[in-house]
Amino acid sequence: MSGSEAPRSFLQKACENCRLRKIKCDKQIPCASCQTLGIACQAAAARAAEHRPRIVVTSQYERQIALIQERLQGIESSLKQLSQHSAASTPRPASYKAEVVNGSTQSDKSISIYEGESSFGNQTIQAGQLADVTATAVVGTASNELSSALSLLKDSLKRHEALSRTHETHLSTRVKLDLVSQDELPPAPLVIALINRAKANPSLSLVAFSYKGVSQFESLCQKVYFPLEPPPAGSMTFFYGFLYFVIRDYWAQQDPALREYDAQAIIDLCETRFCAGLEKFETLTIPVLPNIQALLIGAIKAQEECKLSLSWTFLSAAATQCHTLGFHRKSTLSHEPRETADIKRHLFWQLYMLDKNLSLNLGRGSNFNDSDIDAEFFTPSTHPQQRPWDLMSLDTILFARLQGQVYERLYSASAIEAGVDERAAAIEELSSQVNALRNQLLSIDFTGAYYQERLIGMAHSADFVCYSVLTVIHRAQSLTTTATEISPKCYEAARLGLENHLKCFAQFRNRSVPQQAEYVNWILLYPSFTPFTVIFIHAIATSAPSELQLLQETVAALNHVKALSPAARRLHDVCAAFTQVAAAFINSQRTLNGWHRRVDGTLSLPSAETGVTGVQGFEGMEGMMGQQGQDQDALSAFLCSLAGNNRPLTDFLHMDLLDAEFNMPELFSAGE
Repeated sequence: MSGSEAPRSFLQKACENCRLRKIKCDKQIPCASCQTLGIACQAAAARAAEHRPRIVVTSQYERQIALIQERLQGIESSLKQLSQHSAASTPRPASYKAEVVNGSTQSDKSISIYEGESSFGNQTIQAGQLADVTATAVVGTASNELSSALSLLKDSLKRHEALSRTHETHLSTRVKLDLVSQDELPPAPLVIALINRAKANPSLSLVAFSYKGVSQFESLCQKVYFPLEPPPAGSMTFFYGFLYFVIRDYWAQQDPALREYDAQAIIDLCETRFCAGLEKFETLTIPVLPNIQALLIGAIKAQEECKLSLSWTFLSAAATQCHTLGFHRKSTLSHEPRETADIKRHLFWQLYMLDKNLSLNLGRGSNFNDSDIDAEFFTPSTHPQQRPWDLMSLDTILFARLQGQVYERLYSASAIEAGVDERAAAIEELSSQVNALRNQLLSIDFTGAYYQERLIGMAHSADFVCYSVLTVIHRAQSLTTTATEISPKCYEAARLGLENHLKCFAQFRNRSVPQQAEYVNWILLYPSFTPFTVIFIHAIATSAPSELQLLQETVAALNHVKALSPAARRLHDVCAAFTQVAAAFINSQRTLNGWHRRVDGTLSLPSAETGVTGVQGFEGMEGMMGQQGQDQDALSAFLCSLAGNNRPLTDFLHMDLLDAEFNMPELFSAGE
């Protein structure tokens, strides 16, 4: 190569073919590569040099950037002030703060929930219409007190009849989620101390629910505090829920392990993180043991807050996961290690117990089909202090199974179609089973049990719970008849139910606030309060002063515990209103038309349709108001509707839907 060619070769570019193929080119025309391939070699086209303007950042650019930032900050400040002004000028109900804390919004309140035949909620609108007739028809100076009482009751049912029945979607928390650290954990030394304490002296919640998995929880804590990988969402939810109940129990007992810590702050942390975890998709849908355990704790907390529909939601999700994993079948757990199998059996039957009770109280079919269940019960502890609690838990599960049978055989859609003889046989059989289970429970030896005083108190409440369920059973006798009837057995069960409630209350009245709260949540509000409504109707029909006194004593007892929970207050306020009506009617010395007592002692009431034939809504009743003698007929019709209109008297009084539907606390506060 000559010296004149070298600079040219160095400055030349590769040919077009070599550039496209991205291969080496000798930059000759034709190049060696093109000659080898036998293709025409084309020199690279000359490209004009691209001249780009050079940007120099001067002080002028910096001033413009600073000006833009100032304008953005001004816009943000204006938007924030506008938002605060709008929030301050918009009136909010007193419950707004609680709704924010609970994570609830108004859209949640628009969900309409279903109530079945064994629920009293379906009758309230018609009862309100009939109360409107009765309150207006009772005229004259002799009936002023009665008219006023009926008007008060009527107004409570009418004021919010257009509102949808609420379905709670969130548990209550003291602290909002955004005020709690996402990564904060309870102090590890405290958790270690609590686990050791739970092994040696378990808390009340662990004992009462016969919890079997303290060792399992200890393993979970090791994974939480020393993680090789992040724990699943359901495991963390169970972790916080377990600690919430355990720390709450030990704090109520003033346990020395908590003295060095801010116990309330730790409880708030666990509660808030637990409630947030329950709302995660993974917790509600993925069938694993920690998720089911978390849902059980959530259902218990919802029942304590008397959010029965929310408790049902958690139970339904847990039941689905149990069935997916086969916890309901004996064969699934037969090959598990004994301790693991017992944890799963205990979990399954605790869910079963809560579900069957709510099935009857809400009037819905159970999530657990007895015909498809052959799982064994969990093994009762051999520890002398825990064994009495385990035996009571097993008897409570059997009682829950009986409650499920009451709904299936007496109140379900298929049961309504059953014949009179079949229904009578079912009532007789179920009644005898209630009495047998009551005797079995009371035969347990409670000597030396953990928290013996509380266990004995719960055992003494068995009569109240059993008589309440017996009342519901006997009320089913007249479901398929045209008249509403209260049989002697139904009346006797209702009377004994209220009397035993007063006995239970006498035992709990002077105990600590936590013990009184246990009485309210797990005794008073656990069964249906149907006995009260049966005695109320019987008192009106017979004008018996002794029955009025029983109603008044019941209301006085409820007055002492109404501050313990919103549900207890609602129950007191509704019962107080009905008692006021009964007192006014009996004092007026009036009689009702169409009511009679049969030879066997059954009190027979006219059909509810008789008193309101052809009447639709409050507006259609206005023409009936001036008729003389209509007061007795209207009151009879109202009480017949209250008694059931071919439906049972399972109460609606302690359900969470009452706040939005009837606004009972606001209405009756003046009459306390």
